[in-house]
Amino acid sequence: MGQTPGECKGICSGEATELRKSLTNVKNHLKTVTALWKAREDQVRHQKVELALHRSELHAKNNALREAEARVSSIQVSLTRKEGKLTIAKEKSRHLHTLLRYERRKVDRAKALGSMRLHARQKPVESLHQYNSQAMYRRNNTEAFIAAKCNTSADTRFFMRKARIVDSSGVEGKRRAELIKHDEEIVQIRRNKDAQKKASEIQERQRIDGRALVLDEENLKTLTARRLDDQLAVHHRRDPRIPAKSTFKTWQAKFEAVKAAVANVRAEEGLNNSKNKLYIRIPAGQRGNNTPSLSDSS
Repeated sequence: MGQTPGECKGICSGEATELRKSLTNVKNHLKTVTALWKAREDQVRHQKVELALHRSELHAKNNALREAEARVSSIQVSLTRKEGKLTIAKEKSRHLHTLLRYERRKVDRAKALGSMRLHARQKPVESLHQYNSQAMYRRNNTEAFIAAKCNTSADTRFFMRKARIVDSSGVEGKRRAELIKHDEEIVQIRRNKDAQKKASEIQERQRIDGRALVLDEENLKTLTARRLDDQLAVHHRRDPRIPAKSTFKTWQAKFEAVKAAVANVRAEEGLNNSKNKLYIRIPAGQRGNNTPSLSDSS
């Protein structure tokens, strides 16, 4: 059925009213969302400000912590230096204490030795163990102990009997025999050392006697340091004015010394740098003479 214009107008007006209501609701909702968005922005802005403040506080705390760590490091360094100085002071104190103790011990020993020598001059027939017994008796205050603990006649007889046993046991004779035996052992050790030293010297002298003087510079350059030492020893035995081999430390110094000695030998023998005589061998019977014999090089 067809609708009249009035009905259409009513329907349109109703729809328009509903559209206005919907539009109003949308506007209201948009206002609410806008308000919520602004509130959220304010909240975020406020949080950013708080975060910036918190960061600044953390930065300040970090700076303070670094300063504290620097102060602690400086304090540790100073403590380490003080500990080092204290350690050095302790070592010096310990060293001085050791020296003082050593000096006191030396003084005590000197006093004891002087007392023993004085006693030996005053009573030369007494033995060493008798002197030691008397010294211990005085130092340990044995007299007061005996008076307090061992004051009976039986104790006195016991002590006298023990003293006679010790005196008759030959303690002094055994001590002197041990001293004599020790002295003999020391003398024998020294004699053995002297014999070994003389044997080594004879062996070294025989070895040097078997060496021939090398007069050619080219051959000298091929010698080792030990061979140059042998050459210096032969030259020194031939002419004591030539320094000993121990004077020179390097190969070059030894070579120059041997070269100078060879030049002297050539000048004395009139070889004039001739290569006909490259070696000199000194016979055993002429060691130490300044006129060695010459032998042809083979």
